[in-house]
Amino acid sequence: MGATRIPIYLSHSYRPEDRAVNRFFWEVFWRAGFAFTVDPKSTDQLSIPHLELMMQRSAGFVAIAPYRPDQERYKTSPYIVFEHNMAVRAKKPRLVLAEARVAGHPYDGSPVSVFRRDDPARARDLARYVEELREQCTPHAESADHVLGSVGLVMPPGRSYDRAASAVTDVLESAGYEVDPLRFEPTRAPDFSEIDRHDFFVIDIRAQGMASGLYYRFVPTIRLGYQSDNGRVPALPGMFRDDALERAGGSAQTVLWWNREDELLGQLQPIVDKIQRPRREFQTLDEGTGYFQSLGRALQGPVFISNAKRQNDVALHVSRGLDLNNIGFFHYRFKNSIPMGTVWEGQLLQRLRSSRLFVALITAEYWESPLCRQEFHMAQQLAAQNRLSVYKYFLDEANDTDGVADRLQGKDLSGLTPEEQLSAIVLDVDNYLTVGQNIAS
Repeated sequence: MGATRIPIYLSHSYRPEDRAVNRFFWEVFWRAGFAFTVDPKSTDQLSIPHLELMMQRSAGFVAIAPYRPDQERYKTSPYIVFEHNMAVRAKKPRLVLAEARVAGHPYDGSPVSVFRRDDPARARDLARYVEELREQCTPHAESADHVLGSVGLVMPPGRSYDRAASAVTDVLESAGYEVDPLRFEPTRAPDFSEIDRHDFFVIDIRAQGMASGLYYRFVPTIRLGYQSDNGRVPALPGMFRDDALERAGGSAQTVLWWNREDELLGQLQPIVDKIQRPRREFQTLDEGTGYFQSLGRALQGPVFISNAKRQNDVALHVSRGLDLNNIGFFHYRFKNSIPMGTVWEGQLLQRLRSSRLFVALITAEYWESPLCRQEFHMAQQLAAQNRLSVYKYFLDEANDTDGVADRLQGKDLSGLTPEEQLSAIVLDVDNYLTVGQNIAS
């Protein structure tokens, strides 16, 4: 196996209870020479062309489908079923890792390895399926990096369409693409020897012959539909309907319906922006582990780490633990974003105000440090305003001084090994960011 890793489109659960399963399979595939590409969960609307382009530039597809008893028909996330349907259309080598009791019919024709949550290592024929996928994907493994190319634009003739086409062209050219206007032919399929050179297409669905050709050839496509003044929406061709997508609530993104140019551009611009975002492909084992460990968090931090100078070694391990779990943090030595030459106190307060959680690593030296005491008092004031939470970890038997903190309101780690202390702190921080509750006290 060469040094180049095989880029695989991964469909997976974003729920925190599925982290361990995701991490287990991630490590299996990393050892086998794969690199997962993911579409991180966001508040943005689903962008089907973005997913299509991501799928097109992947060598294969893997789905990790956990059991969800609340989901009708599929018994897993309908988004996973939808992305599997895309992989089928794209004719990508595929492997589905399905938890026991997940519906099997959506994956007919694809290899399926069944696993149990409590022992995923015993997934059925896992090693054989992974090796077969590697052999199928290796000839197609190539860098996903590309320069921006051209976009095919297909719009009907007419004054409204002409104005819209001009506005769409401006958006695409401003984003760095060359725009190739193609002849509008309602019933005729396109000449694929010409269109395969384009990055993606923007096409009105009235060009049914070309739209269907792009769909079945799996060309990333932004589909537009003109909605008349009476509000009537033309019937959507059956090929574009996907039961899984409708169950997931994302079918509204199949076609961008518009009546006015500003309405069209307001929908188009975010999609073009998302298409241009850097591909999220894990470059290291730790990067992937951190991503999966971060799934399902209600909050993303950052975390402010406060400690006396003698505890910098402890803080270093805590910092690394947070990094591996994809948790943003501030530390005056190991991740200090305060510019040199600025007023430290004002910048410190600003970092505290932007933090979700204040973690104090308390020893006898902590209360002897003027800077630590200042940080702690600032954190207390912000906590009183419900601006952040304060977690106090006592690393030795030292008592608090001057009534600054009550030991009972923190967590006593003095009897634990350094590894146990680190594990407890990182687990508490992760749980806090995931469920938004104070569990350290």
